[in-house]
Amino acid sequence: RPAVGYPSIPDQTMNFVLHDMLRTDEIGISLTENGMMNPPASVSGFIFAHPQSKYFVIGPVSEEQLHDYALRRNT
Repeated sequence: RPAVGYPSIPDQTMNFVLHDMLRTDEIGISLTENGMMNPPASVSGFIFAHPQSKYFVIGPVSEEQLHDYALRRNT
């Protein structure tokens, strides 16, 4: 259960993608300008149900990787 904002998915802006896709405003969840969820007890993540699924942590990211990621996310 990789959760947004934690080591496996450190980019908290992924909450905007989930918010738009799942229309979380319909159940009373809103996002701050940086992607934090309100009410504060709200959680988000990706659930993978497969016997070979593994939890992992993204290690240090180089400037080159950060630039590549930003290009892919159009930011």
